[in-house]
Parts: sequence; structure tokens; C-alpha cells
Amino acid sequence: MQENSLRGVWFGFTRGHTKAHFYRAILEGVAYEYLYYFKTLQDLFPAISFKEATVTGGGARSDLWNQIKADILGLSYNKIDREELAVLGSAIIAGYAVGIFDDLAATSKKSVKNISRINPRSKYHKYYGNYAKIYLDLIKTQDKSFNELVKISRA
Repeated sequence: MQENSLRGVWFGFTRGHTKAHFYRAILEGVAYEYLYYFKTLQDLFPAISFKEATVTGGGARSDLWNQIKADILGLSYNKIDREELAVLGSAIIAGYAVGIFDDLAATSKKSVKNISRINPRSKYHKYYGNYAKIYLDLIKTQDKSFNELVKISRA
């Protein structure tokens, strides 16, 4: 697949689907995209075991979306009490560099607290697994069409 050729597709909808279904489909589509990259990480680093994810930022506020991501990926999602982690991380690294902190990992763990945890639900993980296979297959089968769209849009 060419760089930036992947496009969005509404696949499998019927007349019975409502605006709410499409909204949920967007959330699920992004979560399936996370699954695509998660599987890539697992392929690149098979010795590493992934057990949970820490979620931050605006999307972290949605328990629905965190539940969808947990169910699709089969990982627990931990919401923490901080949002601006780049600033915090920079401060911790600076403190470590000048000798204020001895241990980056320990200091990081002390600086944030989990405020909620959403666990994957086995029933839904299996349910989403069927659709995940279709999603991953669609990426491969639509490759030629996506590349053609890129060519047309550049012409």
C-alpha cells in the first residue's frame, strides 16, 4: 500500500442503520485501526506480552469508546489522573538529568494514578473478533482501489 493511500469505507450498512449506528461505527473503526497497529507490534516484538493500555487525552473521557477499544483489543484500559503528560515527562527527565530523581520509572509511577480501569469483556471480544478479521481483510483487498483513488486525486 502506498503511503497515505488508506481511505475510509462504510461497509455492510443497510437501510435499518441509524445515525447512532454510524457514530458507533466510527468509534469501532478507529479501534479496529488500533488493532491493526497492535497486531503489527505483536508481529515485530513477539516476546513482549501486552496486558493493558493507558489512555489519556480527550478520547480518554469516553467510557464507551474505552470499552470498545478494550473489547476489540482484548486489553484493559486504564484512565489516569493527568492529561498533559508531555510536560510532566519532560519535567521528570529534566529532574533525572540534574540528579533530583534517581529512577525515571519509579518517579513516573508516583506522578500518575489510575482513576478507572475498563476491562475487556470476553463475550464482546469474541464478537468483535469476527468483524476484526473482515476489517483486516478489507484493508488488504481494498489496497488497489485506495491506490487508484490517490492517483486520481493527484491528477
